[in-house]
Amino acid sequence: MCITGHYTDQHHQPKSFVIAFRRFLGRHTKERLRRFILNEIKKLNIESKVRSVTTDNGPDIRSATTNMGIGIRISCVVHLLNSTIKNGLWLHKKPKQKKK
Repeated sequence: MCITGHYTDQHHQPKSFVIAFRRFLGRHTKERLRRFILNEIKKLNIESKVRSVTTDNGPDIRSATTNMGIGIRISCVVHLLNSTIKNGLWLHKKPKQKKK
């Protein structure tokens, strides 16, 4: 998981930086993801500055970031478009056939 921050400086120039980067071993439960995100935000003392959280549309991260109390959750438009195109063009992986 990569958490990035995006803001404008005093000259109204867009700025971005990586807040945290972590590999999760084991299950990606909403509790683990939420705890990690909130911990990183609290470390920087920016809870009052966060306005939104943008994520892909996976059920685990969607659950973890909904109603966090630090801004609204927004689905990434690029991820939604990618899913729509893959499903519309039948580009998804074919299910494995069971051996007889």
